[in-house]
Amino acid sequence: MYPPQPLPGEITDQNDEYVCYGPLIEQRAARSERVAWMLAMNPFVVVADAIPYPDRTDTTQDYYSTGFFESISHGARYAQAGPEVTYPCANGKVSPKYLEKQTPFWPLGLGLQLLVTAGILALGWRALRTPAGKLPRGTRVA
Repeated sequence: MYPPQPLPGEITDQNDEYVCYGPLIEQRAARSERVAWMLAMNPFVVVADAIPYPDRTDTTQDYYSTGFFESISHGARYAQAGPEVTYPCANGKVSPKYLEKQTPFWPLGLGLQLLVTAGILALGWRALRTPAGKLPRGTRVA
């Protein structure tokens, strides 16, 4: 339909969607991989990460219909990967459009939730424990 655009010089990387070119410029970026472990405390992220979904790295199809939980899991994967994957031409390299499953979040989330639950139960048991041990005869706790 349209004639192809000429490619600029100094191309560092390219794929079907992006062409990375020009000098590398340092930019500030949020380091989401440093705090991504906190997402594991969310029960929706734990369930979404535990549900298997099909491989979507096939490049022949442009659009994939994703579900609610798959979108949550994919968002957590992007947070875990950091800005090198979030920005299309970070460090002069084209980032993948769809991330593969890597280290699962759900075991960490389940472990953190069990740890918090055990802490709450221990505090409740301590608060409800009878304060006296062996009482002398004739003494009563009201």
